[in-house]
Amino acid sequence: MRQKLHLFDVFTMALTVILTFVVCWQGLSTPPRCDYDCERTVGPGDCNANSDSAAKFHNNPDCLGIGRCYPAGQIVGYSHEILDTCRTPTGRYHLQHITTIESDTDNNGRKDTVCNALHSCP
Repeated sequence: MRQKLHLFDVFTMALTVILTFVVCWQGLSTPPRCDYDCERTVGPGDCNANSDSAAKFHNNPDCLGIGRCYPAGQIVGYSHEILDTCRTPTGRYHLQHITTIESDTDNNGRKDTVCNALHSCP
C-alpha cells in the first residue's frame, strides 16, 4: 500500500511539472496582441484630423488599423517601422507597423507635432 501511494505522489508531481512547463512555454511563446491607434507623441496638433486606413496606405486589404494619421498643416518628416509579430483580434499573426509623421501645424517652418499610426499587416 505504501509503495502505491509513493508512485501516485511521483506521478502527480511529474504531471504537475510537465503541465507547468507547457503552460509557461505557451504563454511566453505567444506573441502580444497588435496595437491599433493614432497617438500624438509631441505637440498640440490633432492627429486624427487626417487619416488613411492601413489597407489603403499599404494597398493591402489584409492590413488592419490606421495606416497614417496627421494634423492639418505641412508634413515635414515621415518614417515607417516594422516591428515583431503580433496577434490580431481574430487570432491571426501579423507584423506590427508604426508610421510616424512629423508636422508643422502653424506653418512657421518648424516641426511641432509628431503622430504615430499603429497598424498591422500580414
